[in-house]
Amino acid sequence: MDEPTPPLGVRLPGLELKGKRFPPLSPEPGDELLSLALRERGRG
Repeated sequence: MDEPTPPLGVRLPGLELKGKRFPPLSPEPGDELLSLALRERGRG
């Protein structure tokens, strides 16, 4: 993914629009890795 990832509150509803089976409050496992990566990036 080259484009910047919006905050979870914005991104999760987008997953539903893409036809994902996961509800907004239950992100798929890949989202956990993305969140970790974003946190690492935020630390600099």
